[in-house]
Amino acid sequence: MPLTVADSITDDDIIINLESTSKKHALETLSQHLAHQHAALSADAVFDALVERERLGCTAADHGLAMPHARVDAADEPVGVFARLSKAIDFDGKDVPDVDLLFCFILPPETSSQYDAAMQLLASRLMNEAVCNKLRTAVDAQSIIRLLQRCAAVDAPANGVA
Repeated sequence: MPLTVADSITDDDIIINLESTSKKHALETLSQHLAHQHAALSADAVFDALVERERLGCTAADHGLAMPHARVDAADEPVGVFARLSKAIDFDGKDVPDVDLLFCFILPPETSSQYDAAMQLLASRLMNEAVCNKLRTAVDAQSIIRLLQRCAAVDAPANGVA
């Protein structure tokens, strides 16, 4: 298993300029994408899990980033998709700006504590203004993948952008 979802992302897992009108629409689109890319997943199961997770607390953070995530029984490995929206949307978060960057990931029902710690480190590094600005200005999928992988690296600087 890769150490984080960022380690397994390919060009096909990057969506640049996604048209979305709402949080629900964005989650539906990401669920459909993940199901299309990973045969073991159903779009409905992924969407339902993401919505249920959002009910526990909004996954939007500072700097226009949201990290919707959930555990899905059918997932046999961690998978993810990154989307940069063409226009920021309200993600129902209190005291957070509208969201234009989405890093969505689905996890198997159980993962190791090492994996969970690595994902928390990645999340904390992505919630950085400089990182979010670089994600917004990246010209292609490969640039986004490299930035996500740098942020996931254990020995990366705290802001992941050195």
